[in-house]
Parts: sequence; structure tokens; C-alpha cells
Amino acid sequence: MTVGRKRRTSGARVKQLLSLIEDYEKETGDSSGDLMLVAKWLFNEDKFRLPKYEPIKRIANSLASASRQDYFANEQGEPVRRRHACPVEGGDGARQQTFTWFKIEDATPEKMRISASARRNGTLGDILQLVRDVDYFNRHYNPGDAIEVPTDFTADVAEARLPTEYPDAPPESDS
Repeated sequence: MTVGRKRRTSGARVKQLLSLIEDYEKETGDSSGDLMLVAKWLFNEDKFRLPKYEPIKRIANSLASASRQDYFANEQGEPVRRRHACPVEGGDGARQQTFTWFKIEDATPEKMRISASARRNGTLGDILQLVRDVDYFNRHYNPGDAIEVPTDFTADVAEARLPTEYPDAPPESDS
């Protein structure tokens, strides 16, 4: 399993957007990080134009967002995601990876394995980036004790799976 170093600031559009945040901070003196304030300022100052509207892509993104939020309750009342994404290469001449979606009741073991692996790799990439960011902060900006980022979630998962409600009385004994 490999997780690439894809998390680099690149691309003209990304650089342009980050530059606009810097412009806002310089011109207003506000470095609160409130992107709603930045967006309002950019809009009011006519400093930002929305990208070309691609209706099919926007609809597909909305459908994917809704699919990620489709849950049902299992036997213990816990939420289970109904729809899952399975990565596929290309698609419609696209250079980037795309996804097909399936309902859990229609899944094959192979599709579920691929979907779970992709989600796990995404989570791993996020955790690696968090550790890298905190390590850098600790080395360059943290005057106190190092901030630790535990990466073993075994105990957290076990605790989260414990019941949240308990009976008021102890169970009756058969003795």
C-alpha cells in the first residue's frame, strides 16, 4: 500500500486563490481565517470571478455529496453508510480518477474491499499530513512541550463501539 505525496500546493488556480486570501489579509488587516469574510470582501470588491459553470459536473458532485450522507441504522441503532464509492481509472476521457457508486446491499466482496481500501488510504493520507504538519510546527514554532499525535486508533475504535446507554440496575444473577 502506498500513499503518495499528493498534498502539495500546486496549480495556477490554487495559487491564485491563496494569493487572494493574502490580499484580503494585507488590505483589511484581518487575519482571523474566516473565509466567509474573505469571500464577502472578494465579492464586494469584484476581485473574484466564479469559474466556468459546468452543470453536469456540479450535478454529479451534488449527487456524490448526497450519496456520502445516505445512512441507515443497523441492529444496534448505529449508522451504516448505504452508498459506497469504488474508484475507477479515467472515465469519459478524464485524466483524473473517478468513482462509481453502489448500494451496500448490491455490493460484491471485491467492490466493498476496493471501496474500503480507498477510504482507508484517504484516511491514512490525512493522518500522515496531520503528523507532518504538527511535527513541523513542533520543530519551528512550538516553544513548549511537543504536541503528540497518536496514530493508533485501536483503543478509540473499541471505546466508540461500546454501548452509550446502560441499564440503571445490574443484571439479575441466576444463582
